[in-house]
Amino acid sequence: MKHTVSYDEGLLKALKDPEEARAYLEVALDECEASGEIDGLLLALRDVAQAQGGVGALAERSGLNR
Repeated sequence: MKHTVSYDEGLLKALKDPEEARAYLEVALDECEASGEIDGLLLALRDVAQAQGGVGALAERSGLNR
């Protein structure tokens, strides 16, 4: 039987790569600018933060507050 990975698992694995994360955020920002809706950008930011170990870990690595 073939093992599969859920979409979320695959996405988070891919977003651990800084170049993948950058491209993902660029697309989300472009869509936000085109539609005037910010929801997609916020979801993309959440996905990247989660892939990088969560908001707390990301804040600690960047030297910023949560």
